[in-house]
Amino acid sequence: MMSPPAARPLIGARVRIAELAADGVSLHLIANEAECAEIAAKLEIDALSGFAARLEMQPWGKGGASVQGELEAHVRQLCVVTLEPEDSDLRVAIDEKFSPAIANQGEVVVDIGDPDDAAPITNGEIEIGELLIDTLSTSLDAYPRAPGAELELAQTEADEGGDEAGDSPFAGLAALKSDPPEK
Repeated sequence: MMSPPAARPLIGARVRIAELAADGVSLHLIANEAECAEIAAKLEIDALSGFAARLEMQPWGKGGASVQGELEAHVRQLCVVTLEPEDSDLRVAIDEKFSPAIANQGEVVVDIGDPDDAAPITNGEIEIGELLIDTLSTSLDAYPRAPGAELELAQTEADEGGDEAGDSPFAGLAALKSDPPEK
């Protein structure tokens, strides 16, 4: 029975495709406190803790790799209404394919050999740490809200019943519509 993989730092984690065994590799990546602070600053969130991932990498296609697994993170973001900190736990599935990039007159061409989208492998490596940070970034709530937080809008005269034609900001347009210009 294979022992579980040893935990590795998350930032800067890379896997060289040439070193990927035919039966694949298991990875366990954990961000330490300093890495969590660095990632939180990069993603412009209040705090990040407990950021870890368990991944399985397998050879895929012609010189490519498949990465599958899950990341877990405890995130603190500020509520967009109250600006109070809101904590959330994220569990995000990872299912990515990577294929070698081929230089073609200054452009990068990816030979995916499969209709699935595949990211390019650069310099023979897959930047697993960046994959995880990007996945976390796209999984964050863009507008986090505390439970029950509501944005109170300023009351206008129209809201208070002053919706007569003269009170409306469009009153001038309504007058033009009812009195067509003379020719």
